[in-house]
Amino acid sequence: MHDEYDVIVAGAGPTGLTAALFMTAHGLRVAVIERASATVVEPRAVTLDDESLRSLASLGVLEALEPSLLRGYGTRWYTGRGMKLAEVSANAHRYGYPCRNGFSQPDLVALLAQRVAADSCATLAFDTTVVAVEADDNGVAVRVSNIDGPSTLRAKYVVACDGATSPIRAALGIALDGSSTALPWLIVDTINSVDDARYSRFYCGDPRPYVAVPGVHNRMRYEFMFLPGEDPVAMQQPETVKALLAGRRELCDSDIVRIAVYRFHSRTAKRWRSDRILLAGDAAHLMPPFAGQGMNSGIRDAANLAWKLALVCRGAARPELLDTYEAERRPHVRAMLRMSNIIGSVVMSRGVLPAILRATLLAGASKIPGLRDYVAEMRFKPEARFKRGFVVHGRCDVPIVGKLAPNPLLLCSDGGERRFDAIAGDGFSLVAFAGDGKQTFPSLNSAVLRKLGARRVLLLAGERTPLPATECMVAADLGGDFARGVGAGADRILLIRPDRIVAAAFAPAQVAQIERALCGFIDIDEAARVPCSVPFATSARPVDVDDRSAGREATPV
Repeated sequence: MHDEYDVIVAGAGPTGLTAALFMTAHGLRVAVIERASATVVEPRAVTLDDESLRSLASLGVLEALEPSLLRGYGTRWYTGRGMKLAEVSANAHRYGYPCRNGFSQPDLVALLAQRVAADSCATLAFDTTVVAVEADDNGVAVRVSNIDGPSTLRAKYVVACDGATSPIRAALGIALDGSSTALPWLIVDTINSVDDARYSRFYCGDPRPYVAVPGVHNRMRYEFMFLPGEDPVAMQQPETVKALLAGRRELCDSDIVRIAVYRFHSRTAKRWRSDRILLAGDAAHLMPPFAGQGMNSGIRDAANLAWKLALVCRGAARPELLDTYEAERRPHVRAMLRMSNIIGSVVMSRGVLPAILRATLLAGASKIPGLRDYVAEMRFKPEARFKRGFVVHGRCDVPIVGKLAPNPLLLCSDGGERRFDAIAGDGFSLVAFAGDGKQTFPSLNSAVLRKLGARRVLLLAGERTPLPATECMVAADLGGDFARGVGAGADRILLIRPDRIVAAAFAPAQVAQIERALCGFIDIDEAARVPCSVPFATSARPVDVDDRSAGREATPV
């Protein structure tokens, strides 16, 4: 291992490894420290959503993951006795990928670890424990211990992705807000399932709430809620599991991969940053499994944080940019927690009255056309909309600002079709629509945009053939999917962040206002740092920023 890095990541789970790959894509030197001897072998998370597939595609690992991926399954809701109440379509797509996908977490984490280990900008160290972290004005000293004995590494920043019990979070004295489920759940992972239905199934209420989730290669996960007074030891016996599935599946001992007991949590850390140390994934938030968003939320954390750390470490942005990480991610995490808790309450509520209310609600959702489509297309899943942070909202706002940009297939100048993300690249992008876009781009003489190194993309509308250009990337939005998804006029230019959030939409004449709105984050010449003009506003600092004096003493982990 080297002695100095830009960022040290504690934890080689999905969040930590994804964050490392995002950061090395921006040229940072990263070390990933993992106390275990290898990546996990337990099938913990079982669902990847469309946003996570989009992130994995951006990192170039999605194709290699395909053998361990079950693309596109839906959800069905039943009474506890098997009567179907409602359904979410298996064909729901957003951002270019299916909304729900089964996968093998051990395969994903092993693949990510291989990519990190092969990356010339990264170091991956197993069997290495973080003993203490000490932040000062110049960086963080990280004391580690492994078979070679103790040593001290230095980095500009540390990202704690060290799990639900996060020793670093505990050492920093950061508490968790929220609650846990009253009753534990029994988790059973199996192989050799002959059930070929591409749906997860929620069996609600009496006699016992339980969930069945399909996986790749004939895997199936079952989750059973404990009833009052049941013994955890007895519940984990294979014979008990067989009895729970009696009449639904004949189960052999060799079909059982894992039996575990979990108590689900709905909790978030009080703060996600302490000076130069940031929390991500389960270290920052714990989510019930009912919406399958725990690990997916961690991947969103990684995508949001990595480019900000890259700008700050390179000296292109001020450290205040890192405050936008929590300001942007916390509201969306809370929205996901609310959705997960609502789904959980529907599944877990027992008794006559809850059963009547549940049947009425879900049956109505399957019969009323607008509501049926809302459920079937999974539009109830909260969409990120950043109102504060590294975004610029104006009085004549475009709805896409603060949201994820669309990711349709576009026709490229070489005659091939590629998704928008592949055309936009790893960094910032400026997107103009047809018209005089080639003439517009050179007129955007902005110190902020130059500092961001934004790639320029010109999109043609209609049946037009994109021709190569030296000043920008040119592609054709043949079906109009990008334009419809954005909802912006042809006179608008979009500034899109590396995590694909639309940071601003503006007319060419407004570039000066965009620069002034963002210069609180981007480190440019002093003369450019003028008050933001009236049409635009941005939040330079989030609420609940931690005390910057915290963490200056050596913090044992």
